[in-house]
Amino acid sequence: MDIISTQNFRMETHFSDLLDYLCQVVISRTDEIIQQENTEFIETKTNIAASESLMKTYKSDVERLKLGLAKEKKLKEVLSLIGTLEESGSFTVGQSRTKVLKILEEIDEKDYETLKNLEQKLSLYRPE
Repeated sequence: MDIISTQNFRMETHFSDLLDYLCQVVISRTDEIIQQENTEFIETKTNIAASESLMKTYKSDVERLKLGLAKEKKLKEVLSLIGTLEESGSFTVGQSRTKVLKILEEIDEKDYETLKNLEQKLSLYRPE
């Protein structure tokens, strides 16, 4: 029986060594997978942050362009209204003509709200 117990001990030792080896292989492979997935995650996170920053820049540019376009449209409407008033003879009086000339000199510097208010004021003189 002594030989059998010695063989069992050897088998148990080999089994234990094999089990330890397999555990180390599994742990090592799991670590590799986790590191790879973590690297991919960090790259994706960095790409998303860069994309968000780019989107904010684009959004800011679009808003600026929309405001510029709205101002240009309002400027066109005001100039058209001034042209209509000029054709109808509303600016034949010297003082009102001088005011219109002053408005035209400064019109490019005015913002959207000022142009909108100017259009409302000028539209009072529009011929029906």
